[in-house]
Amino acid sequence: MAEKSEPELKESQEFEKRIGIWFYFTKTEGIGGIIKTKPSDFFVREITNREEGEEGKYLIAELTKENWDSYSVIREISRRLRVSRNRIGLAGTKDKFALLVTHHPTIFPF
Repeated sequence: MAEKSEPELKESQEFEKRIGIWFYFTKTEGIGGIIKTKPSDFFVREITNREEGEEGKYLIAELTKENWDSYSVIREISRRLRVSRNRIGLAGTKDKFALLVTHHPTIFPF
């Protein structure tokens, strides 16, 4: 029976060590690729376990945004709707350099 060989640890390049990547666990050399060159190379769709209905005191807006950080989007929405930024919520920040589909709850008096 042939002996199964384990991949070896390969030392990473210097620029990767600066961000905490010290080794690769592989037998291959890699292809020298680039992960992201434009925002749409990284697509994120937010998944939530919140049950949304047709009625309630919140408006849940699904936004598709590219190359916008969450705080700039909220600032722009509040400016255009002429409402306080405090009335628009967010659940954490996301990657700005990406194509995102995310949900923002907004408190409006209905």
